[in-house]
Order: sequence, then structure tokens, then C-alpha cells
Amino acid sequence: MTQVTDWQQEHVETGSYPPVTYLLIDDAHIRHMEGVQRILCKPQKHPEPVLKAEKPWEGEGVWMHNGWLYDHDERVFKLWYHCHDPSFFAEYPDLGWNYRRAYAVSADAQTWEKPDLGVVAWEGSTRNNLVAFPPAGGDGPNANVFRNPCHGDSNCRYMSLSSERHPREPGERAITWPGGPDEQSNPNGRGFYLCDSPDGFTWTRRPRIIMSHALCMDGPTVHGFDADLNAWIVWWRPRIQLPRGPKFRTMGISIASDLEKMPYPQMALVPDDGDAPGTEFDRCASVKVSGGYVALVRTLFPEYNNRDQEKRDFRHIHCQLAFSRDARTWSRPAGRQSMLTVGEPGSWDEKLITPANPIQVGDDIYILYQAGQGETQRGIGLATLKRDRWAAIEPVHIHGVLRTQPVCWANRQLRINADAAGGSIRAELQDVRGTPIAEFTMDDCDPFTGDSLDHPMSWGGKSQLSDDIVGSAYREGTPGRVMSIRFDIDRARLFSFSC
Repeated sequence: MTQVTDWQQEHVETGSYPPVTYLLIDDAHIRHMEGVQRILCKPQKHPEPVLKAEKPWEGEGVWMHNGWLYDHDERVFKLWYHCHDPSFFAEYPDLGWNYRRAYAVSADAQTWEKPDLGVVAWEGSTRNNLVAFPPAGGDGPNANVFRNPCHGDSNCRYMSLSSERHPREPGERAITWPGGPDEQSNPNGRGFYLCDSPDGFTWTRRPRIIMSHALCMDGPTVHGFDADLNAWIVWWRPRIQLPRGPKFRTMGISIASDLEKMPYPQMALVPDDGDAPGTEFDRCASVKVSGGYVALVRTLFPEYNNRDQEKRDFRHIHCQLAFSRDARTWSRPAGRQSMLTVGEPGSWDEKLITPANPIQVGDDIYILYQAGQGETQRGIGLATLKRDRWAAIEPVHIHGVLRTQPVCWANRQLRINADAAGGSIRAELQDVRGTPIAEFTMDDCDPFTGDSLDHPMSWGGKSQLSDDIVGSAYREGTPGRVMSIRFDIDRARLFSFSC
């Protein structure tokens, strides 16, 4: 007889599978809403920067793009950031860049340690946390740092995707643009490169570009490797240069099985008639969630996009929420509300807010972001959110009803992520014709009146549906494994449900 695997024993032979979580970010699983509305749930920003300039080599400020990750083996966050140091410009004047790259580590994303790495000399000493990336200007090789999920070579444990300019190598071609230097006189090479590192501290640039700066602008963001797609997801800003005008920013996306064979991006997000004229999308930071992907879209409003640099208002940069079920087609289901906003005038983060990819560890979501009061006076902040609480359904006034589409039940239980501390939530189970299931009606339901990420709903004290209703591996049930749910929401918020 064939050996029974753990999966077969636990799930196939019992008919009880891991639950599926349905987020209420969009309407895909909603049939009807009455007296309720979808609201955006903003993350809680910490009042002060969690990382700021403290060391002599950090100059006037520190900032980041998307160079951070959570190391599950070591149980720490790792961060690769920029620090303001004009001596770098003196060393490489053709790069036009005043920043070096550094490293920090944290157990909670709030308190960061800057360890002495001993790899880069600064004013005659290697007692610092500077990282040995190849010299580069622009976003640079610490803009996106990630673990290599497929590495067989210990020298490639870490990878980065860099948007950069660097001293031209022999035989390297330069990019030209209207009004710029010709190819022979341009001292810099430009493009998007991959870098490798065995430890995250010393890095080597791969020799060939993976995308041209003539075709995409700076600011790519690596979402990461998606195991379900068996592919990398990368955000790009396709090159749009208006005649006799400035560049125009929108977001494209590439899905690539191999980072060295990067397809040109497809359009993912572009301002539409619901946006003010002159709105642009500058960057996207994204994370995978149950049933899809969430992105924070860095949105530049017309007040920012003044061609006169001195008249730009750097406060008019907000981050909107976008959602996709396939990583290709995106929408903004919460409208044009701001998910992450600059601080009040005079606060440390009143300008230039830019988030990195959110990272979920356990039940907590961590969002690092850079902001500041000027071009160099910057710091790195932290915003946090509880699992799956990106958006919620709540009553417009006091009470409302949500009915789901018929959903497949993987097991015998309905659990909700909800905040009903000031009210209550009840649920009724219905068959595909909308008929309430006996003993699981609204009148039978035990109201939920707390705040929980994973509350099991119950009816008359029972939270487990019987085999008579949902069946088991060797027994059919009535109505079976497809039912809809009618939620009665009273002064409460429902974020998601699982079944």
C-alpha cells in the first residue's frame, strides 16, 4: 500500500483543509451591501524617526528606498540605507552624489543597531557600519536588497537590484539624451544592475545591465520572488518623456522567471479621470496578502510637480492603497484616500514620504518609510498595522448588512478579523439559493463584541459545523461546502473572514 503522507492524513482523509482568508479590500467576494461602506485603515505612525543620523559619516540625514528584509532564521530585520556624506562626492565627482551606504539591524523594527562591519575605511578607520557596494550614484545598489531564494552559491546569498550611474568600465556604452553629453564624452555608465553578496556587507556588481535607463526611469521596486507564480515581481517606471516637457511618472510591472531575462514592463497603474490633472505615480511598495497583493502607491500631486524646483511643494506626496488578485491588473478600491501621509508642518516627516515594501511578521505588519524636512535632513520612520487590516466594512451610521458571494468552505468553522469592541457582529449561513441554514441563522448567532484577529463565530455555543452540513472525506453533507454568509454589523468593523 502507498505510504500515507502527512497532508493526506491531516486533510485528504478528514476533509478538513487549512482555512482560506477573504479580505474585504474589494468587492470580489461581496454580493450585497446595505447601510455599510468600505473604509481605509491607516497604519499607526511612530511619532519620531526610528533611524536618524547619529554617526559622523551619516552627515545631515539618513534615508532609504526598499533595502530591507526580515531574516526568519536570525529573527531580525536588516536594513541597507543611505547616509549623507559630501566626501563621497569629492571622491567621485562625476557621479554627482553625496551619499554612502550603511547597514543596521533590529529585532523589532523600532530600535536599530549600527554594528561595526570593518569593511569600508572612513577617515582612516573601518570601525563603522558602512557597506562595501561598488561606487555608484542615484538610487544605488542598496535600493532593493533581498535574499536569493534559489542560491546554490554561498557568494550569492543576498542580491540587490540597482538603478545607478557609475564610472564607465572599459567597453561600456553610455546613454545619451537630448541636451546631454555625447556617448564618447560621458564619463558614467547608467542602467539597472544586479549585485551579489555572501554576507550583505561586501557586494559585487554583475557585468551586464538587465534594463536600460533609456527605457525605464530610476526608482524600480522589487516586490520579491512569488513562490506561487514561481517568478519575480518588479515595479518599474517606464520612460515617458513629453515633448518639450518634463518626464511623466506611471507604474509598470514585470513578472520574470529569471531576473537576468527581465521582460519590459506592462502598464499597471496610471492616473485616470478620478485623479486631479497633473497627478503622477512615482513608486510602489507591495506585499502579498491572502487572495492577492497590496501596494502603497507613492502619489505626486500637481503642487509637487512644479517644473521650477524651488517652487515644488514636497508636502504634496501621499501614498494610496492599490490591490490586485493576479499582480497584473490593479485597482484602487478605497478611492483616492491617503493610506500614508506626510506629517503636520514642523514635524520630522513633513515632506518627501516614501514607503518601502511592508513586511508581515506574525500578526504585525511593519512599514518603514523615509521622510524629512528637506533634501538632506531626512530620517527613517515606522508605521505599523495589524494583520489583514488594510480596509474594513463598517456601518455608514450605526447598523448595516453585508452578504458575501457563495464561498467554498475548507473546513467546519467561520472565523472573523473584526473590531466590535463598541458594538457587535453576528453571522448567518445561507445555501446557494439564499435560504438560511437551520440552527445557523441570525437569531441563533452568538454576537461577537470584542476585538480579535481570529474570532470563531458560534451559534448557540457551537462553532464547529457538523458533517451533516459540510460533509467529510467519506460523507456528503447538505448543503455541502459552498455557502454564503450574511453579516449583521452594528457599530463595528469587519476586516476579513476565514472558512
